[in-house]
Amino acid sequence: MPVSLYERAVEVLLDTWNIQGHEPLNLKEAVPQLSFVAFELMRRGVQTATEKELLLLLEEAREKVPQIGRYAKDTPDVFLKRVELRSSLLVEAGHQLEGSSLVPFYQFRHLTFQEYLAAVAAVEGHYVG
Repeated sequence: MPVSLYERAVEVLLDTWNIQGHEPLNLKEAVPQLSFVAFELMRRGVQTATEKELLLLLEEAREKVPQIGRYAKDTPDVFLKRVELRSSLLVEAGHQLEGSSLVPFYQFRHLTFQEYLAAVAAVEGHYVG
């Protein structure tokens, strides 16, 4: 039951949440990419990633996992912004120092979404290795 609850919550956030001025996100495009990111963050044992790290993960997902590359239509940067504005599943949570620059970092809105999406990646094969 909890799995179907999280599945439905993710669908609602991607498709019907914050509809004013934001196009729905295609579930076949968004869920695999978000699950890839969640899986990789869990594998690393972290809950946050800089914007640069996330964009690199999204590029890797598109290059190395065929079912992700097939549906990805937006650039990684546009996709990240659309996910944040439309669903708030993945959000800019603050800034941190990287060298001498202050850079944004992101995290899933709730750890349970990260855990659920990482499990989706494991089951559906949305990871490298």
